[in-house]
Amino acid sequence: MEFRAVLDQYGITQAQAADLIANETGQMVSARKVRSWLADPETPSSRNLPNWALTALKRATQNSPPAGHHN
Repeated sequence: MEFRAVLDQYGITQAQAADLIANETGQMVSARKVRSWLADPETPSSRNLPNWALTALKRATQNSPPAGHHN
C-alpha cells in the first residue's frame, strides 16, 4: 500500500500523518481515521484511503528528506 510506504519512508507516525493531512487539506483528520485507512481490508473498521489524503501526505512530505537521511 502506497500510503503505508510513505509513512515508513519518512518515519511518520499515524498521529503525525493525521496532522500533516489536516494541515494540507484543512479537514479534520484523526489518528483513528489514519488507522482505519491502514487497517487490513478484512477488518470491519477498515476504510478505503481517499485519494485526497494520499495526495496531501505526498505534498506534505515532498520537501522532507526520508527517515535516516539527515542533511
